Amino acid sequence: MMQLNHAGQNASPASTSRCRLPHWRAFLLAALCSASGAHAASVDLYIDNRSDKGTYAADELEVHTVVVGNRGPGAASNAVFSLDVPNTRNSSQPWNTTVVCSASGGATCPASYSLLASNASTLQGSIPSLPIGGAVTLTIRAPGNPASYLYGAQNVQATVVAGAGDTDVSPASNTSNTWIYIPPPVSSYGTSVTGPANVAAPGSTAVNYTVVVSNLGDNNSIFTTLLLNQGQGSGTASGLPYLANARITSIACTGTTGGASCGNVRALNASGALQNPQPAGLVDGTGNQQNIGVQAMPAGSSVTLTVTVNTGISQCSDDVNGNTQARSLVLQSALNPMNSYGGVLENVGNPGDDVAAQTTAVGTFACFKGDLLVNSIVQSPSIAPIGPNAAFSYTATYSNSVASPDAATNVPLSFTALWPIGGSVMNASASCVASGGAVCPAAYSVPNGNTVNAIAPSMPTNSQLQITFSGTSGGNTTQLCQPQVQLAQATIQPPAGTYADTNYNPASIPSFTTGTPTQGNNAYQTQTQANIGVACGASYDLSTEKSGPFSDYAATIPITVVAPGQYIYFRHKVKLLAPSDALVDYVIGDSLQYYTNAGRTAGGGGSPSSRGMSYETFGSPSSRVYFAGNPANPAGLSTPAGYAPFGTTITPYDTGVRCTAFGGAVCPDSIVAGGSSGGGGTFLYSYGWGANWSTGKPVFPV
Repeated sequence: MMQLNHAGQNASPASTSRCRLPHWRAFLLAALCSASGAHAASVDLYIDNRSDKGTYAADELEVHTVVVGNRGPGAASNAVFSLDVPNTRNSSQPWNTTVVCSASGGATCPASYSLLASNASTLQGSIPSLPIGGAVTLTIRAPGNPASYLYGAQNVQATVVAGAGDTDVSPASNTSNTWIYIPPPVSSYGTSVTGPANVAAPGSTAVNYTVVVSNLGDNNSIFTTLLLNQGQGSGTASGLPYLANARITSIACTGTTGGASCGNVRALNASGALQNPQPAGLVDGTGNQQNIGVQAMPAGSSVTLTVTVNTGISQCSDDVNGNTQARSLVLQSALNPMNSYGGVLENVGNPGDDVAAQTTAVGTFACFKGDLLVNSIVQSPSIAPIGPNAAFSYTATYSNSVASPDAATNVPLSFTALWPIGGSVMNASASCVASGGAVCPAAYSVPNGNTVNAIAPSMPTNSQLQITFSGTSGGNTTQLCQPQVQLAQATIQPPAGTYADTNYNPASIPSFTTGTPTQGNNAYQTQTQANIGVACGASYDLSTEKSGPFSDYAATIPITVVAPGQYIYFRHKVKLLAPSDALVDYVIGDSLQYYTNAGRTAGGGGSPSSRGMSYETFGSPSSRVYFAGNPANPAGLSTPAGYAPFGTTITPYDTGVRCTAFGGAVCPDSIVAGGSSGGGGTFLYSYGWGANWSTGKPVFPV
């Protein structure tokens, strides 16, 4: 097009500039134009995005054509375009290097393209120049990534943004959306586990299992949970321990088919996410369970894993009651979709092949048997009581009984001293005298201050170890009353997994009592007076016993079912036990609770106060009651005058309370009755009595 300059002469297009100015402004801005050569432009960018087809398989190469142009009114510089293709997420392919670009209308193609590091699904590039009417056409080949499999309708979005300094006058045309469809996959997978059916004793043997994971459908990512279980094999149920230290020690990919890659085998955590960093041998140390993921398994491919298992130390197979039972290990592979990486649930195929397992019987051996026991604990020398922060020592005698059929090896021994307020410290050394072929421990350890542990290498039948332990007692206190004692216990345990003790009961641990065997006879306890604390006031040990109902007034014939109208009796015994001080203040009473009808519901009959444990009250004071005799035994319950209400003639009644005193105790002068009722829809009554002395309570002797 012919253009005129300010002198009216023809101007060639080559001589035009973005700073062309009317003649009346030329002189004012000439210096500015010559210095910058350009200025910020108003632009109208647009972008268009089209795919070569509407449906793609998950791993198919998608071809998208993106056109970016500028309608003006100014030329655009360094406009930035981007294209987001969801199905390429986390792809390892450098698809930014395969873009083909053609320019028109003076536009310039981007020098390079980059993938956003966040997920590699977005391609980006900068267009150096887009003159008015200029455009670039980009052909972009985006690889579908099965490892991040998405399906259904997917939005492929292209955007363009004006470069720094430019202003887009119509940003509504800066985004273009194209929808494509990815059909759901055919998802089917299977697994198998093979390994030895038997391993011989002893244990701690490395056993290899072969686990195969197969993708029988479309491209998919799968993970399997490898689970090692310990079980009891054939035989009579027994309480013997399972295999010790059995665990998965390593997992290795040892083969693939159909394009699967060992490089895609990863250790996952319990929620199916990648472990970072990856643990050595793909085992995170939990021992009996490990999740393994396999990414991007092509259709028809498989991965073979070699799983190494330590079978653990074999246990003996029979106990002292003659029960025998084999031991077994079960390695199981259970498949799931790798959901954290877009895996999908199995929608075709046989779900029965998603779980497989191999059972391995682990050989056992007959237990050695005998009776290990602690004979005694003796304070040596006898310096009771033990003061605070004082040295002490005890000699414990451990034995393998003369009746034991077998010797015991590596026998665990322990000794514990418990100061009343804690703080006792045992020494990590001891003196030992062996007899009958026993072997003294080579070392002693103190794991928690007040306990010494040791291992006796050998204790034949009819052998004995006398071990003297020493330590220092804890501190003093003014918060405890005297007397106080230090508690001591010696324990011998049957060697785990090899020895069955004929008289071992680890659950039997009664309260500390001097000279008392516990845990069968595998432990022994003693008490030594501890000289700590302060002298305190009087102390008491009251006991009460209630029995009944009985059918006779002597309370000797129990009743299991009470009949209507039947006389029933209860016995209430109160005693002050030794050692106690004489009791000078106390309260004695009893009560009987009952419902007004058998259904325990609201309403019903009246109070059975005259036939149950009743306390007739009348006159003034109303709480005064009296004893009355049963017609079957009129003399059994006397009615002293002091129990009759004031001004009332004594009339025999058939119920009441009788007291008998022993050992210097004194029966009350009178009985105080009480009664109450409860609501809540049940009308619960509680009739009770309390003992009363008119001139003060007499001393209650021990």
